[in-house]
Parts: sequence; structure tokens; C-alpha cells
Amino acid sequence: MGLLDKTNPWATRESVIRQAILWGAIAAGVYVATCLWQPALRPYWAALLLAATAFGAGIGALMEWQLDDGPDKPNEEDWREALDAAGPGIDLDEDRTAWDQAWRAMPHRRLESSPGIEVGREFIDHFGDLMSVTISLDPPENSERAWRESESCPVCGEPTAGSERLPASLHPNFASGLSYGIGVWVHRTCFENCRDTSEPAPIPW
Repeated sequence: MGLLDKTNPWATRESVIRQAILWGAIAAGVYVATCLWQPALRPYWAALLLAATAFGAGIGALMEWQLDDGPDKPNEEDWREALDAAGPGIDLDEDRTAWDQAWRAMPHRRLESSPGIEVGREFIDHFGDLMSVTISLDPPENSERAWRESESCPVCGEPTAGSERLPASLHPNFASGLSYGIGVWVHRTCFENCRDTSEPAPIPW
């Protein structure tokens, strides 16, 4: 097994990026605390802060890529129970096709202004400017699978709790070509006011 071989079957591009951000921030925080404790390191803080952040991000991404230990990820027994419940003769290829079709068939719209939530400002230095942001509704049968960190609407930035809201995925697109999905809640009216992209919605994984 190589160092960069994927051994976590549940790792996705979104989960790897999320862990890289988390561990990069942790490493940066540890370094700042160390500088406060050891003044001798302060003259080199800029270079070492960047190195610490990059090191932490790399470690976080690698762990997510290779370690299958997430408590929210289904284990083999969960998959077997799901397959048994589906009945005999289940075709995984057909299941994948149905999954792809369900996501691509959902309404897909474009934000006309900057998103109301953070979409990865720290990526700009590495992947270029944020070029566009689209949003698509999640299929009702799959909407509970997405992790939604924020209760704020990505269109207007206002809270969605207690209002008429829809489960959706936000898709920021950077100049380098990087694009990823973020689980969000969006006000129904905000979504309906966005312009249609005339393109199929992205598939999360």
C-alpha cells in the first residue's frame, strides 16, 4: 500500500477538504500559542505559520483519505442490512445510475451576488478567485445524508430555522477549476429568485 493510496472507502473530495481545513486551523492555532509562549520564534512567525498550517492540512487530508474511523460513516454491517432490506437481486450499477439521475434531475440555479455564507476564502490563494456559485436542491429521498453545518441561507445570509426552507447543495467554482459541494439550507423564496443555470445539477460523489 502506497502512502497516498485511498484506504478509506467513505472519503470524498468534500470530506478531505473539510478535514484539511480543520487540521490546518488546529496546527495554526498551536503554532500561535507556541509563539506566545516562546518569544524567540516570533521573528519567523510568518514563514513558520504558513508551514504549520500546510503541515496540519496535509495530515488532516491524509488521515481522512486513509483512516476509516468516522462515527457518522456506515460500517459493513449497516451496508449488509441495507442490502438485505432492499431484497434479493439488487444491482449496484442500477442503484448508482438511479443515484446519479436523482441528483442531476434536481433544479440547479446560479447566485447573482456573493454568497451569504463562507465558501472557502482560504482556498483563493491556492485555487484562484471564486468565479461563480451555483445551488441545487437535494433529492428528497437523499436529503438526510448531507451534512449541513450552517443554518444560514447562502443566498441572503439570514437564518433559515423556523422558516420555509429547502435542503440544498452549494457549489463554489474557483478559477483553477476546483469545485465542491456544501450542504446548506436555503429559503424557498431565495432559491426561486435565483436564475436557472440550464445545466444538470452536480452529483455529490
